Amino acid sequence: MADQTDSEVDTCSVCGAKSVSRCSRCKTVSYCSKPCQTSHWPLHKADCKRLNYLIKFHLCPDDIVDPPVSRTLSCPATATFQMLHHALQIAFGWASTHAYDFKVKDPQYREPEGDEGFLAEIQSLMKMGPVSHEYQGDASLPRKYLLRVVDRTSMEAGFTVDGPMGEARRRHPQTPLKEASKTRLFHVFDNPEFQDLQMEYEYDFGDGWNHSITILGRIAATSIFSCTDGEGHGVAEDVGSVRGWEELKMAYRAARPNKSQREKMAWFETQASNAEGDGLRGKERMWAVEKINRQLVSLPRAI
Repeated sequence: MADQTDSEVDTCSVCGAKSVSRCSRCKTVSYCSKPCQTSHWPLHKADCKRLNYLIKFHLCPDDIVDPPVSRTLSCPATATFQMLHHALQIAFGWASTHAYDFKVKDPQYREPEGDEGFLAEIQSLMKMGPVSHEYQGDASLPRKYLLRVVDRTSMEAGFTVDGPMGEARRRHPQTPLKEASKTRLFHVFDNPEFQDLQMEYEYDFGDGWNHSITILGRIAATSIFSCTDGEGHGVAEDVGSVRGWEELKMAYRAARPNKSQREKMAWFETQASNAEGDGLRGKERMWAVEKINRQLVSLPRAI
């Protein structure tokens, strides 16, 4: 049972006595003791649903600021991380053409500095096991996380640009891995080990689209994802990371675009995986929550 603060104390759902805790799963009923909770379970279990998470996903918050690009989603607690990935692809307008992962950052991790630091890091990795040839002698070393939730299926399906090679560069022998299709959101978000730690969702290991994850609270349980808030137009697929996105926006802002800028606009309007034939001009702050939610409804429901 989950503890309550003094301001949250009410009466036991069974005997009416002063309660001391609420159901740790649904938070909607209160109990004065474990025996009362146990006796109530046969009646309560049909209605006991884990509350949804209200989560803000902010794309590259330190670099994309004019305008920022974010979406806030109501996420079923029993959905898998693979389902969350599909919801985020819809919410941000991505085209699902690259690999992804979810990460819990290690607050103790420090990037190695200088040649000596990189050498020491490689030597340390070699003591743990074979070091992938993809980063042997390379300054691009894998970062250690407390947890990575990965999608091996998509990597094995042929995302060669940032899949197998990208994964080899990212895998740290001390970072535990979980499979996205088998790991439910509450397995990570309710884990006391990860409370108050920074988490992120990364899509496209080449361009490195990092979305910070901020859990804003818990709301009524549903079996579907829904978008409740956001800002900023979705970013062009394969535009070339943050720099490429900024260059594309500048092209549309230019009163007299040069040849390079005209080529960038033509590419976005005709060749990008998430191309828009009418371009971006005047639409940098536009996003369509109704369209997003219509598409989210089509996703499989969480069980």
